[in-house]
Amino acid sequence: AGYSVDASFQLGASTFVLSYNDISGGGGVHLGTNTVAPKISGNEIETEPGFTGSNGAALDLDGASGNLIYDAVIENNSFQIVNGITATALRINYAVNTIVSGNSFERGATTSKDILVTANATNTAIGTNDWYTGLPFTSMVSDSGTATTVAGIVLGAFAVHGAADFSAALWKIPSGAGFTATASSMFGFD
Repeated sequence: AGYSVDASFQLGASTFVLSYNDISGGGGVHLGTNTVAPKISGNEIETEPGFTGSNGAALDLDGASGNLIYDAVIENNSFQIVNGITATALRINYAVNTIVSGNSFERGATTSKDILVTANATNTAIGTNDWYTGLPFTSMVSDSGTATTVAGIVLGAFAVHGAADFSAALWKIPSGAGFTATASSMFGFD
């Protein structure tokens, strides 16, 4: 199966908008080289039986060395990885300054990931999203990128990740504010 959407751009082009669509397909959505300021907003992106995706993802930000994706905004989408499919909802690769916020994630089977940030991604900011399938956090966000920040409400507490070690970078709202949580209780760290 081919991609539902496959877009790469000539050097100097910018601002690709994909909004308010119901996207179901076997190949997912692939944004490739020289993509500047894409905005993916308000879509339902759903897997179908036999889904393979782009690099195993429903939405694949897939720049290349020297032809990066810059300033992507992924917001208010519904990622439905269903039908017993093992896939990643959102893959971020060779991308700089990506913002991910306000999305709903329904995780697929077995080793599926909601968000996969590769070692080739820099300055990814992941804000508050809806995680219907929930923990473990390593299935919500798999981060190998540089300078990735995750900030959101997890199990009733505001948590921030800004380093390779999630537990070392966890901040909590003071217990007097009505929330109590620890790295161990929120993310399963010892």
